[in-house]
Amino acid sequence: MGLIWDRGGSQKFTGGLSSSIHRWQDYLGPKRRALQAAADAVSSGQLTGKAYNAAKTLIVDRIIPLVDSAERLCVWVQEDIDEYTTAENSLSSDTTHLDEDQLLAALADIDASIQDTMIWMAARDRGNGAPVQHLEYYLWGLRESRRGTQMKIDALRAFSQRVSGVFDNEMAQSAALAAGLDSIVAGSLAADGTYVPTQGDSEPWRGQVDAYNLTHPLDPREGAKIAHMEKALVAAGIVTQRPVTTEEYLKWAAANRQFLDWVTNAVAHGIAPATVVDICQQAGLTADSFNVLAGLTVIKDDLDKSYFVLPGDVTPETAEKITLMTYIYNCGTDYGSTGGDRSYRDVPYGADEVARIQQRIAANNWSYDLLVPMLQDAGGQAVATPNGMLMGLSFGVEPVDVYSVASPGTAPGLPPRHGSIEAQSKIALLSQGGGTTYGDVFLLNKDASTSPLGDLTSLIQTGSMPGDRPNTAIAFSQGVDRLLHHEEIHSRQWADRGGGYGLSYLLDYGAGHGFSLSPDEQDAGLADGGYPDPPQ
Repeated sequence: MGLIWDRGGSQKFTGGLSSSIHRWQDYLGPKRRALQAAADAVSSGQLTGKAYNAAKTLIVDRIIPLVDSAERLCVWVQEDIDEYTTAENSLSSDTTHLDEDQLLAALADIDASIQDTMIWMAARDRGNGAPVQHLEYYLWGLRESRRGTQMKIDALRAFSQRVSGVFDNEMAQSAALAAGLDSIVAGSLAADGTYVPTQGDSEPWRGQVDAYNLTHPLDPREGAKIAHMEKALVAAGIVTQRPVTTEEYLKWAAANRQFLDWVTNAVAHGIAPATVVDICQQAGLTADSFNVLAGLTVIKDDLDKSYFVLPGDVTPETAEKITLMTYIYNCGTDYGSTGGDRSYRDVPYGADEVARIQQRIAANNWSYDLLVPMLQDAGGQAVATPNGMLMGLSFGVEPVDVYSVASPGTAPGLPPRHGSIEAQSKIALLSQGGGTTYGDVFLLNKDASTSPLGDLTSLIQTGSMPGDRPNTAIAFSQGVDRLLHHEEIHSRQWADRGGGYGLSYLLDYGAGHGFSLSPDEQDAGLADGGYPDPPQ
């Protein structure tokens, strides 16, 4: 059976499919927002025990990727519909139905008529030489009819070739989503709340969902830009050519997830492929360089910037790598985009700025060696920031008297004490004001943090965190992005002057000059640091 196209049936199909997509988008949007609230509770440390295990393994690891993929599927099905409609518009507007078998039969009839006419004309010529002009006109009409019929066949075949496979990826993904839904429903929660798939279920749908989500941005226009960016990186020899087969590609995408996320970020921020290539060549990066971020908890701020949570057992050397890659991954800081009277212009993201961050991290490596283990000993938490530095918070050392002397490490209504009191006391001494930067580490000042990760998450997402006393808050009204820009300049001062910077800062403070009169604070930007202008 040959190809058949009918304009009325085609429009009914695409119109109905488009309506279904819009209904699904209306349904998925609220569900995605509700699920995100659970994900935020997981990342902020608000949930513990069974609730945490269930939310993490079921909602975060399985349901959210499934819903995210369904949202992307809706967008890309609509993109497929648009591609199909564009191809369909290449057909003649007055054509409503094309049947390849009927057209081929008509073409054969026309060819037979042409052959018969030519034989008749030859016979007339051999007879009496009478004029055959009327037959020539007839033959010309047959040939024009043949040309029109052949054009319809060619147009139908070209249309079929253009739309062949247009919906294949989305059909395969819809099957993966259906398999994922069946798989999740068949599983169960263990006694500790952890989701467990049914016996023998290896959940292959998860790999398909992850790969689809990585390669199908919510804005399809970014898809072509991402492909262009990847081609530039391949041409520069920075990454190898993407595998062709589905099975190999799934493995490649899973192994290079953070790299693909970075490429997507770069496209979203309008970073030119040449700039991305320059960054990779200057910093010696490959796709594998981003794997240091794999598996880390991510906290997103209101600018959609990513803060990576350092594991509790991370080494100082790995912390340095995470810090650099966090800056590169975010494609800039978006400093000052929240408004306000920022102290400086933002520095463009590029190879020169990456090189500066690299050199600053190398100069301040002592701060990683000193403070990363100290925060670990203090039961604290550190996150790598989009500015290419660390922000840390210790488990609270005060008020010590609320913890039972008879049962050290416990107190009514408070979680068990974590970490070394000695390390906590050191950090409490080091962190002054809203916080103090040493090298590349910004130590926030909070005396009674019983959930460092929860407090850091709150600060990153809202610009404030609970205060040391009930119903109080520690807030940075200028915005965390501006605060970190201020602290990053202090990191530069440490890198440029080493211990001499620390000494001059202490002398200024000890002399009673106040922060607003300190040349170093003024250089870092008083408004960004939350300080008033100096008195006149």
